[in-house]
Formats: sequence, C-alpha cells, structure tokens
Amino acid sequence: MSDIFHQCDLFHSIYNKLHRSKKSKLCIVDGYDDVAMFPFFNISYNLRIRPWSYLYKTRRVQYFKREYQNAASLFGFSKERFPFYNKIFSRFFKRPGTVYPISMSIPQIHIKYIPFKNKVNDFVAYNVDKDLNDLFDDRRIAELGKWQPAFNDQFEYFSNVEKSKFGITSKRAGWDCLRHYEYAAKGTILCFKNLANKDLLCAPFELDETNCIPYFNKEDLLRKIRSKSIIELESIQEQQYKWIEKYTTKKVALRFLDNLLSN
Repeated sequence: MSDIFHQCDLFHSIYNKLHRSKKSKLCIVDGYDDVAMFPFFNISYNLRIRPWSYLYKTRRVQYFKREYQNAASLFGFSKERFPFYNKIFSRFFKRPGTVYPISMSIPQIHIKYIPFKNKVNDFVAYNVDKDLNDLFDDRRIAELGKWQPAFNDQFEYFSNVEKSKFGITSKRAGWDCLRHYEYAAKGTILCFKNLANKDLLCAPFELDETNCIPYFNKEDLLRKIRSKSIIELESIQEQQYKWIEKYTTKKVALRFLDNLLSN
C-alpha cells in the first residue's frame, strides 16, 4: 500500500480476505511528511469521517516510515504540537516491531560526476532558509506549500545545480526531500540546516560532517565554508558521491525487498 491514507479501506478489505498465514505479506509504505503513522495523522478527518479506521490492523503488517521522531510521535504526540505529552509518553511508548525506516532515492542516470573546481556559482539559485535571504538578493525564498517554480524547466534547474558549489537544504514539511538527492547527484555540497535535530531513524540517513555541511544559522554556515580548504571541500564532495551511490532507486528498492524477505 503506497498511500495508506487514501487506501485504508482497500487495505482493510484485502487484509480481511487473506488467509491468516498471508496477512503478514501485506506492507505499507508511508511517504507522508507527518511523523505520525496511520491513523494518527489527519486525526480530525479520521474521527469525523471514518472513525472505524482506528480499528484497522495497519500495525500488524510491515510498515515502512520515512519521517520519524520518536515512539510517542508515531501515535500523534509530536514534539512540536504536544511537547508535554511527547515527553511523558516517550517514556512508555515503544516503536512497534513492525515499523521500519525507508527513504527517498534518485535514479542512477541523474548522478553526474563534476569536479568541485569546475563549479562557478557559490549557491544553487533556490533558497529554503529565510535566515539566508540576503545571500539570494535576486531570488525570494521558496514558500512551503506554494507552487512557485524557480526555473523554467528541469534542464535549467539541473544546469544551475551542476554549476553550483553548495546547495541550501533543511527540514520543511518533513526531513526527507528529493532536493537532497538531486543536489548530491550533481556534486553540489549539501548545506543542511539543523541536521543535528533529526532522529537517526528518520530519512535522510547517514549524512554528517564528512559528507555535507550541517549548520545552525547564517554565521555558522559562512564560518564553516570559509574555514575549509579546497582539498577539504573536495573530500566532502567525494564522500557525498559515495553517499548518493547508496541511495539510487535500485539500491533503495533492493534494501526494501531484503527487509521484506528477512521479515
């Protein structure tokens, strides 16, 4: 099930028709930006329109979740909306044994090896951090949830990425985003705001100071960039290419299948 919010009734129908020995073969891939798992996101809708969905056996099948915070948040008590309850319930709730991590990916064909010294622009002309507005005088910040194309087409976008040394990225609706993979695939060093706040079980995985530049604010970012030599930046780029090679669509899909088979 690739969209459990819209497919929950279909899931329930199939689950009930399957023989008990085959129910475990069902699996849910939750690609929503919400840290809660179904049916604990969009709670108001579920309570008003289909309260019976809380009785569906979604936690009895393998549930692959991209966005993760902690066990309490899985049940709707996120740190942002319910900090007190999150702190309390996180002591008692445990991540269900059927919940597994998963991430976005990118086709191998989009990976292009471009030497760092060949890049001519400082930043990709696309900003997602309001603290950096004055670094992008000719570009307004991309507002979350609004359709505001910054480029005319994919060719123009990738061309800009290929020419740029650094790409600004951050958590927006969720931590994982195709932007991370698109930048890394073109050798553009990820400048990742507040990466240290991300849970280890939340995608994107395996990013740290060896293969990107985590930062907290503008001053921190500029200080880190200015303090690094070309050799150090080339090393980060090299490690980032190794990282993106592990997150092609084929390799992510194979790990997903390996999980299914081993479970």
